[in-house]
Amino acid sequence: YVEFRDLGPRAKLGRYPVHYHMMGCSPFCRVNGCSIWSSMGAGSRFVSVHATSDVRVTNNVGLRCVRHGFFSETGREAGNTWAGNLAVDVRGPEELTVADQVGGTHHYWLRSGSTNKGNVAIGGTAKFGMLALPHKVKPVPANLPPFEIADFRAYGVAEYGGWIGQDGGTVSNLVSTYCG
Repeated sequence: YVEFRDLGPRAKLGRYPVHYHMMGCSPFCRVNGCSIWSSMGAGSRFVSVHATSDVRVTNNVGLRCVRHGFFSETGREAGNTWAGNLAVDVRGPEELTVADQVGGTHHYWLRSGSTNKGNVAIGGTAKFGMLALPHKVKPVPANLPPFEIADFRAYGVAEYGGWIGQDGGTVSNLVSTYCG
């Protein structure tokens, strides 16, 4: 329950207000109930999870960023929980190229093998409210949760409310309104 403001300089990969970097299985990592925002124009990502599993990112508000708001970075992240978060005014275009870049900027760039429930994307010029891609965890752990996206909302996103780039799993109760 803290405020992160004006953190993470623009055009610097790996410099974000909250960044879990290559920590493997980290069941005690939590970002809950935080305000993450930039007051001087759009800044950097809200939360980046890079090659780290079992992180819980819940009930946060992110306001104004460039790139990807809530971000599962390389596809080796699994077993994470992204739930009850609000991303507002995410902007593009991407300033720096990211590996596996898919079609522009996103409020949420998440991976299968994690829980994605009750997240909301509002406004900005980001192309997608949510981009959901397959994980790249090899070998696949036996306890990896099934692919699930539930109760996602996108309002006034530049182009697509959501883009599901994988087969199988469960998608339920998605709403996209006033998107490009």
